[in-house]
Amino acid sequence: MQAITYDVTRDEWDPNDNTPSATRTSEDIRGFELHHTGGTGPRSLTFQDKADWLLGIERYHELSKKWSDIFYNLFVFGDGEIWEGRRSDRSSQSSVAQYLTVHVTQTGPQQSAPAIPDGPHSPVSRKKSDP
Repeated sequence: MQAITYDVTRDEWDPNDNTPSATRTSEDIRGFELHHTGGTGPRSLTFQDKADWLLGIERYHELSKKWSDIFYNLFVFGDGEIWEGRRSDRSSQSSVAQYLTVHVTQTGPQQSAPAIPDGPHSPVSRKKSDP
């Protein structure tokens, strides 16, 4: 698996992160899980608005859900920037622990979510063994 190139790393938007040590290797990753924001994303595409939005998600996941870290490994914003979330060498304790979790977000007021095809060639939850 190739290394992911981020436009913004976790250290840049969350300099106070105390993420625990690695829990998996790249060989453990079997595919990815794709999520899309059903509600409002950050107010704008400024660095600060995106960072504040991610910190809000992180607080919700850690404080309300009692998870050890933000759930998503990476975030793709409306301007195409890719931001690092939970480090890729940190698995979650969910049923998708062997997947990279990708969160695609919109900016501003809620819009209809784009249609995501279903079936064997869907980009959702693709596995390494899929064509």
